[in-house]
Amino acid sequence: MAFGKTDRSLDHSVRAAFSTVVRGRQIRRKGSGGNARSGANGYVVRSGREPPDPARRRTTSPMITNSHHMITKSCQVPFWDGFRDPATEQDVITQERPRQGERSTKETAVSESRLGISLTGAAALVAAMVVVALPAQAGTCPASTTCPTTVTFTVTAPGGLTITVPDGPVNLGSGAPGTQISGQLGPVTVSDQRAALTATWTATVIAATGGFTTGAGTTPETVPTDDALYWSGPATATTGTGTFVPGQANAAAAQTLNVSRTAFSKTTGSGNNSATWNPTILINVPDQAVAGVYTGTVNHSVA
Repeated sequence: MAFGKTDRSLDHSVRAAFSTVVRGRQIRRKGSGGNARSGANGYVVRSGREPPDPARRRTTSPMITNSHHMITKSCQVPFWDGFRDPATEQDVITQERPRQGERSTKETAVSESRLGISLTGAAALVAAMVVVALPAQAGTCPASTTCPTTVTFTVTAPGGLTITVPDGPVNLGSGAPGTQISGQLGPVTVSDQRAALTATWTATVIAATGGFTTGAGTTPETVPTDDALYWSGPATATTGTGTFVPGQANAAAAQTLNVSRTAFSKTTGSGNNSATWNPTILINVPDQAVAGVYTGTVNHSVA
């Protein structure tokens, strides 16, 4: 489409950008006379009668600007108010007028620019608030009042619940058939390092299945587990708070080791604690037992 001298004065790159925007759009220019016609490149040009006052002449010249955004962001080409400078034969734009219901490219650019500034300012404000919130704030209190500061610390549990027994073998002594052999096993210690609110536990004891044997372990060479008895006696040492209870306080309370028995327990208290006792093992030697060194195992556990 021919635009006249004004269009020939535009730089080729600007006209190319303008063509990208206005191709297929409706353009109106007053003062050229005649009716609507189609341009060479498919443009539609509507022209009207020349207004009496050339100072209020409308032109289709685009606003030349460095803002690529203002050209490419336009949805439709707006109308422009201006006049033709007779000295330079150039169109001079005095005011942009968008169609009814549309916003001018200037308004769009300014609104989006303001929106960008608003969003940037809001982001900066949020960042500043985060930075300000990081340091701990000092408390301020009036005179003659209590001014509190909260402090924290951590109590750790140094360990768990364990039981320690003597290394074997432990020699309980000797005796003839039909007699009783007794001896102390050695110190047994339960250590509770859980730092628990409810620091209770129970230690149990049982003889290994098969009893105590010598030689080939035949019946005459075996002392069964129900002939082996256990009594814990009182604690020889304790630490921590709570109630420590022996499984068998004296010899009269001795129990056979053919089933699991309570050796010692702690029934109340909290925090770390420990208890030590020295149990006694009693062996009722059967009348049919043969001479020899008998060996067996006594097992302790705690939970």
